[in-house]
Amino acid sequence: MEEVVVVEGPSSGYVVKNRPYLLSCKALNAKKIRFKCNSKWIDESRIENKLGTDPSTQMAFMEGSVEISRAEVEAGFPMEDFSCQCYASRTSDSDVVRSNPARVKPASPPRIRKIHARRPSHFPALQMPESPFLAPNHRSD
Repeated sequence: MEEVVVVEGPSSGYVVKNRPYLLSCKALNAKKIRFKCNSKWIDESRIENKLGTDPSTQMAFMEGSVEISRAEVEAGFPMEDFSCQCYASRTSDSDVVRSNPARVKPASPPRIRKIHARRPSHFPALQMPESPFLAPNHRSD
């Protein structure tokens, strides 16, 4: 009986705008892949599992993926990182292998360019009335 091996763990990344981040995991000799994020199991109905065979080695693998929403990531942010791990196993939960953790963060808002105030050319410049306090009165009497 071959042991379960995680060959591709989930990668850290960013949730951009309202597009969820896709976590994926690939394991050899696995029949089940689950994800645990911030110590809570992701509902299995959200996880998509696919069986396949590596064309170069002819070894069977299972690939699992789950979408992580911005709301999930921001629930504890910035106080705690949103961290997920992949758990691959055979039919029983006794032979379980865990991946390294991946961190998902919200993408930073785009940098705001500094806009310098400019007077549009179709507006005339403001004319300030002369003040007797600013300029001396030159009268010739």
